[in-house]
Amino acid sequence: MRKHQTATAYNLMRTEQMFQRLYVSEDWSARRGRCAYCTAKMAREDATGDHRVARKHGGSVNRENIKAVCKPCNAAKGTMSEAAFKTMLRSPFPPPYGEAKLCAWIRYRLERATRRSLLRICRYAGLPDEAAA
Repeated sequence: MRKHQTATAYNLMRTEQMFQRLYVSEDWSARRGRCAYCTAKMAREDATGDHRVARKHGGSVNRENIKAVCKPCNAAKGTMSEAAFKTMLRSPFPPPYGEAKLCAWIRYRLERATRRSLLRICRYAGLPDEAAA
């Protein structure tokens, strides 16, 4: 009986992983290959699944709770809430702790500045805004 319970738990874990990969792929497509937090371009295989509500805090593996994010943002967010992490990224001051959080903060700022510059260049050249994407 114990062996059957272990196999069932393993199958459940594998099923959750399969659904998480599916949800990450769908969210990656919906975001046109950009990270949900820093908006950096990423390849589909580089996208990781982030739980909006961390599993540690009762989050589950369902479509509404999974986002496609880049690995640096996922590592930096850890078990923070989505709102707290976004507030940290948008803060004008760098986070006082954690190398991963500092890297995510810098990356967010660089991506935002780069996208704004590209939009200005496209508008100046008379190109559609989609050319900056």
